[in-house]
Amino acid sequence: MDLPVYKNIIIESIQIDELNKLLDKEMNHYHPVVFNLKLLNLDQQREIIGLIENFFSIHNISFKFPYPVYIITDHEKSITGMPTAKRKEELPRFFKTKFSKLNFKESQIVSRNKLLQIQIKNVASQVLDEQVQSYGNLHHQIYKLECETDFYRSLLSELTSKARFDG
Repeated sequence: MDLPVYKNIIIESIQIDELNKLLDKEMNHYHPVVFNLKLLNLDQQREIIGLIENFFSIHNISFKFPYPVYIITDHEKSITGMPTAKRKEELPRFFKTKFSKLNFKESQIVSRNKLLQIQIKNVASQVLDEQVQSYGNLHHQIYKLECETDFYRSLLSELTSKARFDG
């Protein structure tokens, strides 16, 4: 059983046909993917990033789940909505290769993970992203209101304690 470790894809040229062969709807279903664009110049990197983003947008699939798709580029993070890094070392360590043999508990978790991967369908990602954003915004609003409530409670307790001492 395979662990979900990075699948590294080094792009050396800007051939669209070659890129189309690499891009697949299920590319990030079983492991995280890293596109390394460091061998290209900045303009070529920008073009490839746009093509990769368009692929996910056109096919209405997510580059965030079940496993993320990362881009190693010299550009700033603001150029894309996809997760980027300047060096391979900046990628999350969680998916780095582990060479030791799995114990029983780890192999059970990997087996369960495999079953979950089979069940996950990578569709309607924009709708799901909007739902997650809406859910997050509502919870942020609840947090702000709770902070305000805590402030008023502390103010009330301060005023009532001062009233007791004065009266």
